[in-house]
Amino acid sequence: MQDADLPLGHHNGPREFWPSKVQVMGGPAQGWNLTFEANQIVGFLAERLPNVRWKEPEVAEGETNMAIAYDFPPEFIIPDGSGLFRLNPAPSMFFDQLPYGITYDLLEMLVPQGNTEIVVAFDEFRSQFFVPGSNRNDGIFRLTEAVHSELSALMYPNAWGQDE
Repeated sequence: MQDADLPLGHHNGPREFWPSKVQVMGGPAQGWNLTFEANQIVGFLAERLPNVRWKEPEVAEGETNMAIAYDFPPEFIIPDGSGLFRLNPAPSMFFDQLPYGITYDLLEMLVPQGNTEIVVAFDEFRSQFFVPGSNRNDGIFRLTEAVHSELSALMYPNAWGQDE
C-alpha cells in the first residue's frame, strides 16, 4: 500500500511521482534515432515544472547537444534535475531525474512524431520498448516494473553478465 501523504518523489508514495534516471532513444528499427524537436520538449517540461532552463545547442567532436536544467515543485523531495538532448548524430535524450508520470506523458507525446520504436532505459540497468496507448496508470506501472531482457543485455552487457 502506498502512502499518499509522503512528499512527492518518495518511493512509498504514488508511482507517477517516483523519480528515475531515464534515457529515451529510437529503437533498432530506427537506427537508434529518436525524432523530436528540442523546443517542443522544453515547452512540454515547462508546462509541468516551475522552472526550466536550457542552453543553446553546442557542437563538439561531431555531436550537437543541448543541456537543460529544471526545478521540481516544492512538494517534491528532489529539488532539481538536468538533462541533455543529443540532437545529432543519433538524436536521443537523457534526464538525471524525471518522475515516471512525466516520463509516460513525454513518451506518449513522442509517438505521433514518427517514432515507430521508442527505447526507454532506466538507472537500474533496465530497458524496454515503450508500448503506447495503454491507460496512464497501466503505462506508468509498466515503466516502473517491465524489463526487456534481450534489449537490456544488449545495452548493458556488463550488468547482464555479457561480454563486451
